Amino acid sequence: MISDRIFENGWISFPSHGLPLFAVPEIFNLITSSTIALLTYIGIILVIGIPVLGIIYGGIKLLFRIRAKNRIFGAAASSLWFIGIALLIISGFSIGKDYRLSTNTKNNTVLEEFTGDTLFVKTMEDTVSTGDFFIMFDEVKIKTEKGKNKIYLRPELNIIRSNSDKIEFEVVRSARGGSLKNAKNNTGNMDFGWKQVNSELMISPYYTLRKKKKWRNQRLFLTVKLPENKIIYLDPSLKHIIYDIDNITDTYDEDMLGDTWIMTNKGLLLYEDYINDNKNVESLDKIN
Repeated sequence: MISDRIFENGWISFPSHGLPLFAVPEIFNLITSSTIALLTYIGIILVIGIPVLGIIYGGIKLLFRIRAKNRIFGAAASSLWFIGIALLIISGFSIGKDYRLSTNTKNNTVLEEFTGDTLFVKTMEDTVSTGDFFIMFDEVKIKTEKGKNKIYLRPELNIIRSNSDKIEFEVVRSARGGSLKNAKNNTGNMDFGWKQVNSELMISPYYTLRKKKKWRNQRLFLTVKLPENKIIYLDPSLKHIIYDIDNITDTYDEDMLGDTWIMTNKGLLLYEDYINDNKNVESLDKIN
């Protein structure tokens, strides 16, 4: 589910099919200053470009049987390559210091009482997946809005057994920073929405960073805490945000969608199985 994320574990990892080189400065502008982004871009061009030019130059010499040695070209190319390495090291240290420490903040909300025992969980309308995109993946989207690139990321939703008799909704925001204070401030740089309407819990399918805020591995973890004997319906719209939900039958996340589940003392169980199990028990009791 998260294998194609561009940013992972506080550092940068590109998807397996790669990104065009021109995309690099735009990506780095989201995580660091424009100066460091430019230095990084130049460093990447030099480190990758110089060997490529050397191969092309060597191929031309072989093709046309040119035996003359151009020591000036070799020395200049080597110097530029080492300059590129130095720029990447400087940029790496500059970016890395903003990711040294991590922290999180928690907000736990008791959902309002509603008629019935079933909570219906679904996502709000997806208004992000339309328009012009600079980069687009299932988990990460960088969208062009008013000439600026804006990053949108998917939250992760889990369901666990509540320690109380109330249905609760917990939002955990995590982020990194150069200090714990900065990391905590960065947890507040995310815009995310959810709402409850009677028995419906509606969750935004994306969260984003506030204007002019840099990406510091901000992550959003959502948890529905369901008391025993309470029932939950998982709408198919949750496909991209549910993550590793434990259940008695070890059903895969996507296979849990479109079904109703009940929280038992052992964990989540498909409501249909729960009813059938109870019928079997009642039948045995009558026989006995």
